[in-house]
Amino acid sequence: MNNVFARTWAGFVLLVWAVGGAQAQQMPETAQAWLDALSTAEVVEFTESDVKNLLSTTKALQAAGLDDLVDDNAPMDALAALEGNAEARSILKSNGYSPEKFSSHMMNIAMAMGAAEMQANKAEIDASIAQLQMLKDQIPPAQYEALYAQVVGVQEIFARAPAGNVELAEKYRTELEALGEE
Repeated sequence: MNNVFARTWAGFVLLVWAVGGAQAQQMPETAQAWLDALSTAEVVEFTESDVKNLLSTTKALQAAGLDDLVDDNAPMDALAALEGNAEARSILKSNGYSPEKFSSHMMNIAMAMGAAEMQANKAEIDASIAQLQMLKDQIPPAQYEALYAQVVGVQEIFARAPAGNVELAEKYRTELEALGEE
């Protein structure tokens, strides 16, 4: 399920790459769907036990071979897949989740990880934004405005993550990133 956590950040990196290359690239459809969902997601402040529970629940879904219900799916598709699978619902319920709550927690941890990455790569992101601003007169106005709106939009989404969530995402980064490798 590492893809779930990395998806939004990968879309942003792709966008920064596109800006750096002055190309009119759109984010992959799934990354855009996650960003759209994150932009309207209810922000949940995590405790350490919330993150541990999210990790154990995700591992239980993986152990049952159900992680593909979430991987490579847009948020609403993933939610529908979880709701439509009795075994997944049972695993979620045994860990105190409904499909909606699990989806919300997944979006919030993705938001926190994106915020942590943005903080860690601030200089690179600022340089890419400056490069985009220098291209303003070299690319069509509509293209510039669309790219700039995406960059600002992504920053605003990740800025919604509570500082405590970002700290927990950093603390559990290794475990969260390892989920997609198991």
